[in-house]
Amino acid sequence: MKMGREERIKDFRQKIDDLDRQILRFLNERAEIVLEVGKAKLEGKINSYDPNREEKILRHLVKQNSGPFPKQAIAPVFREIISGCRSLENGLSVVYLGPPASHTHQACVKHFGSSLEAISGESIWD
Repeated sequence: MKMGREERIKDFRQKIDDLDRQILRFLNERAEIVLEVGKAKLEGKINSYDPNREEKILRHLVKQNSGPFPKQAIAPVFREIISGCRSLENGLSVVYLGPPASHTHQACVKHFGSSLEAISGESIWD
């Protein structure tokens, strides 16, 4: 018996929901490991922010993507994951020039992810 269009859509949506739950579980597993890495870095007095490693991770993930998820979406998605995990360690505070929602603020969030303390500065001396 042929499955109707609505049943197929319902089945696909259930599969997507299941995948979303798995992704969430993996994100939390990643976060638990990041917390352990953070403890080890703190004990060893190692800086928790390593921009070279983060960029290496992003380049590697973009290169590894075989689709159909768009390559241009990989880095922003993983930048947010990294940003959220970084906030579990020590977080990151960044001062940008100008008011909130300015181009410099948006560039700051684009580069570091949204899980940071973005501080508005009125001059380059702030």
